[in-house]
Amino acid sequence: MAMVSLATTLQAIEPFKDKIHLIGTNPSVPLQIVPYAPSPAADNIFLRVVLPEYGELLNKAPVSFQLKMVNFALGVTTKNKLFPSLREDPLGQSIRVVVDNRPYTSVGVLAEDSYNANLDVMRKNLSFKLSDLEKGEHIIRCFPVTSYGECIKRGNNFDVSTFYIGTKKGTIRQDLSKPYLTYNEPQGEYRLKSVQDPILVDFFISNCTLTRQGYKVRISIDGEVLGMLYQWTPYLLFGLKKGEHTVRLELLDADDGIVPGDFNLAERKIVVK
Repeated sequence: MAMVSLATTLQAIEPFKDKIHLIGTNPSVPLQIVPYAPSPAADNIFLRVVLPEYGELLNKAPVSFQLKMVNFALGVTTKNKLFPSLREDPLGQSIRVVVDNRPYTSVGVLAEDSYNANLDVMRKNLSFKLSDLEKGEHIIRCFPVTSYGECIKRGNNFDVSTFYIGTKKGTIRQDLSKPYLTYNEPQGEYRLKSVQDPILVDFFISNCTLTRQGYKVRISIDGEVLGMLYQWTPYLLFGLKKGEHTVRLELLDADDGIVPGDFNLAERKIVVK
């Protein structure tokens, strides 16, 4: 497994002078993760789960979902890109939907469908179905993302809801009033032209603040702990070799223990080509 060197800091962004110390065993491989300032976004973005209703008991799958999105243009390419060579989603700006702790599903529309008749407010009710859901409790989390996959880090544009299929027996060990992590990126396949092309590392944090002395996120790749992420901000991972990799994010407490809850350890397989 490749090593991570000491992450550099952004020269132009004052809040990001705090260096991130990362751990590894092979300093000859320059794997590096760098924090960047979150992409700018409006404060009035609003997202809600309309269906299923909170606590609703459904007979069986498939499950019909409806989301309400306001003041966020879907289907367009985000201006002021975080980094020039980041992977772009063909859907453009979209909504990420995470059911339980599974990989996200992207939901979007054509750009021209994001505007209402007055062309002054971006509104959209999005409907979709998921069929591969088992009986029992399910939790849906959703949030808007830029065209390059970064989640918009505002409280009002993240929503979470619980529903049930066939039975109201609880099967998910996650208190939604306590701190929890929602894994966003990386996921899927990446075609990198050079080692200078980064991979986005991104997540949503609920009910806590990240600090060096308190809650923090631990990142591991292929079973090796790379280090701690102390800021809720997007990170860029440079130098990952071609092939299949496993990325793990864990929300830790002040004693470096994993915070209780099924969502606070999330793992995804990605492929670099």
